[in-house]
Amino acid sequence: MPRTKVFVWQMVSVIFAAICVFVLYNAILLPGKYQNAKLYLLDPLTNLALMLVAILTLLVCYHGLRKLTIRRILLTSILILAFLWQLYLIISFKGSQGIDDFDVRLQAAALAGGARTWPTYFSFAPNNVGVTLLYALVYRFSLLCGWGYSTVVLNAFTFILLDIGILCSWLIVRRHANPRVSSLFLLLTFFFVPLYTTCLVTYTDPIALSFLMMGFAAFDFFMSGQTHWIRGLALVLSVMMFAAAVYCKTNAIIALIALGIFIIFNKYPVKQTVILLLTMLVLLCGAVQLKTAGEHGTNFKIERAHNFPFVYWISAGLNPKFNGTIGDAWADTARFKTYEGRKEHAQELIKTRLQKMGPSGLFQLYGRKINVQWSLGTVGTENRGYGITNDTKDAYAYIFGEQRMPLFAFEQVVYITLWFFAFCVGIDSFKKARHGKFSIHYLLLLYIVGIFFFHMLMWEVAVRYSFITMLPLLILASQGIEVLAQSNLLRKAGRFKYPTVVLTLVGIFLSGSCVYNYSLTQKRVSEQRPIVSQQFFRLTWLQLKPGQSVSERVVAARSFNTLQTNFLPTVQSGLVVSLKGNGSLKVFQNSKNESVPVTGLKGKYRLTLKNSTNQPLNIQYLRSRKLDILQPPIDGYQNRFLLFSLIRQQSKLLYPVPLYLLIYVGAILILGMDIWYLRDRGFARH
Repeated sequence: MPRTKVFVWQMVSVIFAAICVFVLYNAILLPGKYQNAKLYLLDPLTNLALMLVAILTLLVCYHGLRKLTIRRILLTSILILAFLWQLYLIISFKGSQGIDDFDVRLQAAALAGGARTWPTYFSFAPNNVGVTLLYALVYRFSLLCGWGYSTVVLNAFTFILLDIGILCSWLIVRRHANPRVSSLFLLLTFFFVPLYTTCLVTYTDPIALSFLMMGFAAFDFFMSGQTHWIRGLALVLSVMMFAAAVYCKTNAIIALIALGIFIIFNKYPVKQTVILLLTMLVLLCGAVQLKTAGEHGTNFKIERAHNFPFVYWISAGLNPKFNGTIGDAWADTARFKTYEGRKEHAQELIKTRLQKMGPSGLFQLYGRKINVQWSLGTVGTENRGYGITNDTKDAYAYIFGEQRMPLFAFEQVVYITLWFFAFCVGIDSFKKARHGKFSIHYLLLLYIVGIFFFHMLMWEVAVRYSFITMLPLLILASQGIEVLAQSNLLRKAGRFKYPTVVLTLVGIFLSGSCVYNYSLTQKRVSEQRPIVSQQFFRLTWLQLKPGQSVSERVVAARSFNTLQTNFLPTVQSGLVVSLKGNGSLKVFQNSKNESVPVTGLKGKYRLTLKNSTNQPLNIQYLRSRKLDILQPPIDGYQNRFLLFSLIRQQSKLLYPVPLYLLIYVGAILILGMDIWYLRDRGFARH
C-alpha cells in the first residue's frame, strides 16, 4: 500500500506539472485566442522577457529577505498598501453587471426587507441561493445600522471574507515554508490585482474561494494538531467550510472529492481512514440539514418547471460551436417547457455532439476549452463592467473601462510567472513523494488538477471559473520560489561566467520591444463610460394611458453626452421623452431603444415619459427595493425604476503613454537592480 500511495501522488504531481505546461503554452503564445473580448496584450517574446525579470526579481527578494527587519518592513508596507487599496475599491466602486449578480442582490434585499417569496430565476440557478442568503444577512445588518441597502457594506463584507481566505492561505505557507516565503506570498497576492477586482463584479466566486481556504487551513491544522479535541474541532470546521463553499459554487465540490482521495491515499492506517471518511459523511449530512433549514426558513423551493438538469451544463460544455462556453445553450434549451423535455434534449445533444466530433474533434474541443478558461490572467474581469450604477470614478476606465489593457498586460505577466513557479513545485513534489510525507500542498495540487479536468472533460468553461483556484495557485507559486532558489540549477546559474551580459541583453530586448510596440499607444478606442446606468434584465410592463406621463428624478454625478433609452419592450410610436434640468432641456420622440445625443453637466435632472397617442402604450420598468446604486424611483411609486443610461462617449488611448512606459521602464529599472545585486552578491553564495 505505501508504494501505491507514493505512485498516486507522483502521478498527481506529474499531471499537475503537465497542466502547468499546457497553461503556460496557452497563456504565453495564445492568450484569449478563443475569447470574444478584444484584447491587445503584449507579444509572446515580450511576455517571456518580462516573466524572466519577474522570476529573477522574486529570487533576489527571496535571498534579500534573510533579515527579520527587512521582512517586517515588507510585511508592514504590503498590509498598509493592501488596506488602502481595498478601502478605495470598497468605497469608490458601487455597481452591478445587471444579470445574475443583480438577481442575487434584488432577492437579498427582498429577504432583508421581510419578503418570503423567490423568483423563478433561483429554480434555474439554485446554486446562487447560498450567496443570496448571506447577502440578505449583510443587508439586514446594514438596515439595522441605518445605512439602507448599502453597496459599500456589501463590498466590505466580500473583501473581509477574501482577506480571511488570504490569511488562511498565509497560515498554510507560514506553517510549511521558510518565513521569507510567507512574505513573498503576500507580495504576490498584492500584485495579483484580479484577486480584488473580481470582488467588485462577481458574487459567488470570491466567497466560495474564501470558504475553501478556510477549509484547507483547518484541515492543515487538523493534520498538524497535537490534542484530539483540537484536531476534531479543526476537522469539523474544515468539512463545514468546504460544504459552505459548495453551497456557494458548484465546482467547489471538487475540493470535497479531493479531500476524500487525500485521506484515502495518505499516511493514515486503514481504521483511521475509515473513521475520517465516515466523520466527513456525517458532517456533510449535517451541513445538508442546515442548508435545508435555512432554505425552509425563507420558503425557498425549487420549482421543477423552471429547473434545468445537470446534463444541460454538460451539453453546453460539449458544444464545439462555442468552444464549450454557455453560448446559446439557455435559449436553445428553454424552448422546452418541462424539466423532462429539457433533460431529454440535453442528453440528445450530448450524444449527437460526441458522435459528430469523434475522438479527434473531442480532443480539439478540449484544447480550446483549456485556452478559454486558463489562458488569461484576468481570470474573468476582461469583459466585465457596470450595467447598473449611479456613478463611476475615474479609475473605472483603467480597471473595467477601455483603458484597462495596461493592467491586463501586467497581470498576464504575473499570471504566467505564478504558473512557472507552480510548475517547479510539481516537479519537486514528484521527487519528494517517495519519502511518504504527504503535506497539505499535495491536496492543493489534487484540487487544481480536479478543477482543470472537471471543466475540460464535461462542464462548461468560462475564464472566471479559474478564479476559484487562484489562492491555492498563489500558495504553490510562493513555495515554488523557494524550490527554485534552493535548487542546484540556480546554484549552477549563479556560477555562470556571463550572467550580467545575458541579463543586459534582456534589458536591450525590452527597450527594443518598447519601441516596437509603441504603436499601441497611438490606438484609440471609443469609451462609453456609464455616468448613470439602469440596464435591467428582469422586467415588468407598465401601461401608459393616452396623455399619461411618468417621471423619475435623476442625479448625474458627472457630465454626459448620450442618453441610452430602453423604455420600450417593442417598437412603438408616440412616446415623448424629455430630460430637463441644470439649465438644459432635451425633448424627442422615442419609438425604439436607441442612443440619443444629449449634453448635460453634473447636476439634478427630471426624466419624463409621455404617451402622446390616443392608444395605450407599454413601457418597461424594474420592480426593486431602493438599492443605493439606483436612482430615485418613478414619482408616485416606491419600487419602480425606469431603464436608461446617461453615458459619456469619448475617444481614449488604448494604452495611455505613462502606463505603457511604466511597464517597460519599471521592468528595465528592476532588472538593473537585479543585475547590481547579482554582481555584488550572486545566488551561489547563499
